[in-house]
Amino acid sequence: MGRTTMIHRQTGETDITVTLNLDGTGQHEISTGIGFLDHMLTAVAVHGLFDLQVQATGDLHIDSHHTIEDVGIVFGQVLNNALGDRKGIQRVGHAYVPMDEALAFVALDFSGRPYTIFQATWATPTIGQFPTDLVQHFFESVAVHGRMTLHAKVDGRNDHHKAEALFKALARALRTAVDFDPRRADVASTKGTGPQPVRHFLGDLVMKIALISDIHGNFVALTAVLAAIAQEKFDQIVCLGDVVVGGPQPREVLTAVRALSCPVVMGNTDEWLLSPTPFTIRSEADQILYDVELWGAGQLTGEDKAFVRTFQPTIELDLGYGRSLLCFHGSPRHNMEVIRATTLDEELAEKLGGVQAAIFAGGHTHTPLLRRYGDGFVLNPGSVGLPFYRGADGRFINPARAEYALVTVDNGRLDITLHRVAYNLDDLRTAVTRSAMPHPDHFLTDWVPGESQ
Repeated sequence: MGRTTMIHRQTGETDITVTLNLDGTGQHEISTGIGFLDHMLTAVAVHGLFDLQVQATGDLHIDSHHTIEDVGIVFGQVLNNALGDRKGIQRVGHAYVPMDEALAFVALDFSGRPYTIFQATWATPTIGQFPTDLVQHFFESVAVHGRMTLHAKVDGRNDHHKAEALFKALARALRTAVDFDPRRADVASTKGTGPQPVRHFLGDLVMKIALISDIHGNFVALTAVLAAIAQEKFDQIVCLGDVVVGGPQPREVLTAVRALSCPVVMGNTDEWLLSPTPFTIRSEADQILYDVELWGAGQLTGEDKAFVRTFQPTIELDLGYGRSLLCFHGSPRHNMEVIRATTLDEELAEKLGGVQAAIFAGGHTHTPLLRRYGDGFVLNPGSVGLPFYRGADGRFINPARAEYALVTVDNGRLDITLHRVAYNLDDLRTAVTRSAMPHPDHFLTDWVPGESQ
């Protein structure tokens, strides 16, 4: 029985085609322009008994980052598509693989909930043309786009041995997880259902778009919301900006968003961190906010900031049937403008700048919003990382919940829903404690347990 998928992905940085047969014999044809990556993908095919063809060209005159990242993205996508409805598979796999002094362990679960734990240290910056820090990024990209939970760990002395042992362990864990269980006809889940592949039908369009905004360096919240979205069988994620600063884990959040390979809007704090300028300090709270955001900006590398510079002022998605979704942060005119439920129609028309769309989607206010405007809608998904509101006593309250929105087009029918998912407040407290962010006690003062809806 052949479970074979081919995906072609072309961007301004790479052009990649990957063909995968899960029920193969280890045949392979790999060409990425990066010798060590070819070597690792060959190991995946041979040890996973997958038939794997990878043809990739990228901007190697700059460096190998984009090619390695995008090959990981497409490999994750073909895994996800080849598994289909995931009925009858083992779903979970693990493997220990030694290579001389190195010992690697990989455990994974095709749960539909992308999550990665990666533990490795490297003695050298590169193996051939392959930067060692991108081994983790490759695994993260595969996990997100393969919609799996992935744990990987390696110990040893030689970086070549450690990396190769990791890729072989990944292959053997995958081989176990994707194999059929002869005693199982359905999905290995107590829920009785599994993640379905996203489908686009010519003529009859089915599309589900997840909207997230205002993450503000809260990786605990982002992890919760991505797990919830993964259960929704989404087609596209769009991030409406304010990704990084304001919370305890700015780099972890940016790495996760980059691994999603989704369009991202330039928020006001995203724009600020590229060239931080002093705030106007009117109070102690202003000073604390400035310290926290300046610290967050300082955690980013030059490569991180280069990614932030790719964020766009607006993003427009075609919903079919002559309709579009226009995404921005504050308004289409400026990422600092505010749109509320109480904004008058005349003022709203001015802020929208005469642009036409079926749905106008923005963030910035941290307040979920759905209101009618003309023949369309104005939508705000709320905040992933700082969903604050003002209590009856006037003080701000941050519940431990992450907010998002779903836009679904199904054969011409438009459906918009607002969601919130709770997470463990103790996990956020731990993240804050382990970080070096300034004023940690002040940051945690306003937080309370949250609830899902």
